[in-house]
Amino acid sequence: MIEHCPHRYDAIEDKGAYFNKIGEEAQRQVSSICSRVSRPQLGEMDLATRQMAEETIHDLLYPPAEKGYEMGMEVELVDDI
Repeated sequence: MIEHCPHRYDAIEDKGAYFNKIGEEAQRQVSSICSRVSRPQLGEMDLATRQMAEETIHDLLYPPAEKGYEMGMEVELVDDI
């Protein structure tokens, strides 16, 4: 996050609490999705459902990069003329 969203990262006062909360929310959402759509006969082995659930929370864990930081570093933006 620090490379792609440095301004948002700097604005987080208690980084430990923030990332713990994000992790707990991600785990809750994955568990909820899995319990709703998994195939009961596969139980914990329904890896396709787990992967789909994890993909649905991607933006929670990896927010879109701030403009100018898409490559993980600040780049100079040039407007088309």
